[in-house]
Order: sequence, then C-alpha cells, then structure tokens
Amino acid sequence: MMKCKVAIDDKNECTNCCYFCDKKDTCNDVCQDIAKVCEEQVEETDLQVIESTVPDVLKAITDITVQKKKLEEQEKLMKEKLLQAMEEHGVKSFENAKVKFMYVAPTTRTRQAKMQEDEKNIYRFGMGFNSAQLGDGNVTNVVIKSRYALLDLKCNKLEIRMKQFLKKIVKVVIGEINRIDGTDYQVADVWFDFKREVMTNAQDNAQIELTDAQKQQIQINIIVIPFMVDGVKKYFVHTHSFIPSSRVDEHIKTDKVPYDVWIKKGLVTVTETLGGIKTDYKYIIKYLEDLVKEYDLKPQLICYDPHNASAFLSDLEALGFDSISVTQTAKELNDATVDFGLEILAGNVEIEGIEVGKEGNKIVVPADGLLVWSIANAKTISNNYGEIKIDKDITTERIDPIDAIIDAWKHAMKEEYRPDVNETVNEWLEQYEKYMKKGGEK
Repeated sequence: MMKCKVAIDDKNECTNCCYFCDKKDTCNDVCQDIAKVCEEQVEETDLQVIESTVPDVLKAITDITVQKKKLEEQEKLMKEKLLQAMEEHGVKSFENAKVKFMYVAPTTRTRQAKMQEDEKNIYRFGMGFNSAQLGDGNVTNVVIKSRYALLDLKCNKLEIRMKQFLKKIVKVVIGEINRIDGTDYQVADVWFDFKREVMTNAQDNAQIELTDAQKQQIQINIIVIPFMVDGVKKYFVHTHSFIPSSRVDEHIKTDKVPYDVWIKKGLVTVTETLGGIKTDYKYIIKYLEDLVKEYDLKPQLICYDPHNASAFLSDLEALGFDSISVTQTAKELNDATVDFGLEILAGNVEIEGIEVGKEGNKIVVPADGLLVWSIANAKTISNNYGEIKIDKDITTERIDPIDAIIDAWKHAMKEEYRPDVNETVNEWLEQYEKYMKKGGEK
C-alpha cells in the first residue's frame, strides 16, 4: 500500500495515500491535490505491513528470540565454568535427578580439527588469501583464482573507499591548480586505475601461450557485402585464409584435410616471414588492400577478435578504415549467429561456389573447402541465459572461417552503407563545374 509522508509526519490516524485509499470519496481529510504520482508518496515496506497487521505477534516473537539468545549465551558460559571445575578436580562424570554430565578429554584429532576450523574461520572473517591451500604448486590458474575470491571481494570494498579518499585529495589539489593557473579542471577529469596481481602457475601460463600461438597459425580474412535486391537486403560473403609455411605439413597431418590442395587453388595463402612459425598479419593487410583497389570497394568497418589483436592494430589504423573489436562471448554473438542462420534459410546469403541439385531445389556448395570443413566442425553452445555462439569439439577441428563470418555478420546485419563525405563533395563539385560550363550563373 502506498503511504503519505505528510500524514505520517502529522501522526494522522490514516496514513494511506488518498489516491489509492478506498475511503477517499467519503473522507473529510482527503488531500486537495490528489495525484497518482506525488512527491509525498512512500511505498510501505514488508516490515511495515506486518507491523500494522499483527503487531502483537511480531513483538512476542522478537522478545522470545532475544530471550533465547540470552539463554544460549548463559548456557555456554555455565558450561565453560563447569568444564573448568571438572578439569581442576579430575571429575569425569556426575549426574543428578534431571541431567547427567560427562567429561571427554580432547584428543589430538579433535584439537587438529578445531584448529583447522578456526583457521578457515579466520581467513573467512578477515577475507584473506591462504597460500597454504596452493599445496605443492601443481594447481591450475583457475583454482588459484578461486583461492583469491575472498581477497578479491575485500579489495572491491577497499578500492571504493580508496577512490573516495583519493578524490577528496584530488579535489583540493585541482582547486589549488585552478586558482594558481586560472584553469577549469574538474575532479571528473581524473580517474584511478587499480591493477591487481596474483600468483600464477608457470606451467599453466606456458600452455596458454602455446595455445595462443597455435591460434595464430591460421588466420581468416572475411568480406561480407550487404546489398539490396528489390527492397530485400542480401549478403555476399568472400573468404580467404592464411597459414604460416612451417605449419602446412603439420596441419595436414593433425587436421587430416588437404591444405596443400587449397593452397594450389588459391584459397589459402602461405606466409613466409616471421620464420614461418606464425601468420604475418601484413599478408592479410596486403590482401585486403589489393581487393579494395581491384573491385573499388568502400569498407565500412573492419571487425576483429580482440584476443592477441595488438600485433596488427597499428596496421589496421594505417589502412584508414574504421575498425571495431568483437568479443567472443555468447552474449555478444547470439544475435549474429541466429540472424546468419535465418538469412541462409531465407536464401539471402550469396557465396562463391558451385550450384548443385535439380532446378527449383538448387543449393550453392562453397568453393572454399576450408569453409565447408569449418561449417561441418561447428556446433552451437549456449550460456545460462540461452544465448548462443558457435564452438568446436576438439582442438584439431577448426571453425576459424565460419567464426570470422559471424564476427563480421554482427555489424553487417545492422550497418547500412555510409556515404564517403569526400566522394559526395567531389561528385557535387563535378556537377557544379558542368553546370557552370553550360552557362550557369556565376
């Protein structure tokens, strides 16, 4: 029930908001400015509802709970005194008409269990990190991170307080700077960044670095071009892959697919630089530049996986096109994954390939065998909210091409063509020049 602050402050018998009260038509004290939304309204809490409905019961339960707690504390104190007396006088057991008491001496095992429990409680209460839980060091980074959970929570609170304290200091410093230099700096212009460091498993780190290096062995260049046909938005998809020279034979054996054949067909480019160990991103940039020039393309956006992206971001900037990272989570990729599947079913996705099947029921088989293989390897997984993304079963199966298409699709499905301002201005100047040559007003 909505209450009225004015009525509560005046200690009126009825404190209900007049707008929601059933008696407002007959009440002599009804508010003159009845409104559904009023600044004097306050929503009644669950506690207030109970207090107004069964106040006696609530008071009785509260009194009983308080008395119970006091009795428990007295019982604990009496037991401690009794235990002390029995230990001093060597009494093992005794009884009276109502109760029997027996003394059981603590053993090494019970003492150890008590100490272990106390240790846990100390770390829990202090929200600290117990390095003894890491054992002999054969613990994964995931487990180590879980051991830091309490300390992380403690740090969260500490960071908030630290920022509040630092902002007070900064406010004074900025005020003095503005006074001396005549500037107009604000506290909001200053921010604080705290970096936490935790212990890690060196062997685990090495495995992560190896996995990252393997991820860089095959890189994909995807071009998705949206276009309109009779008012329907369609998409043309072009794929091309890159692989370092020293990894070709290895991947033929582990992946069990014909990379050598795809290389001869021009579907995969072999990169020779950087020792042939990992893909040289300059090959990808060069390939993209050549495509843009050859087909007079006007790239609207370059999408990239932010993982290990620092190696080529400067090259992307040099191209002069807008770029954006695409986080590889189900939350970020759900809409693109679903939309890509629906557009395929609707027949709105075109790709380089060969038409097969009978007239009226033809499908296009992509010419890129690596793309076909990656589609076969892909499956969808979901998070707790039912959002999906594509994934693979084992490390030797690759989904890089279809994964890259989804990344590009995330923005292609919603981005329309944005005219080049320079191009528009040049076209206008050309038209104006023609107009002047035909004797237009000067």
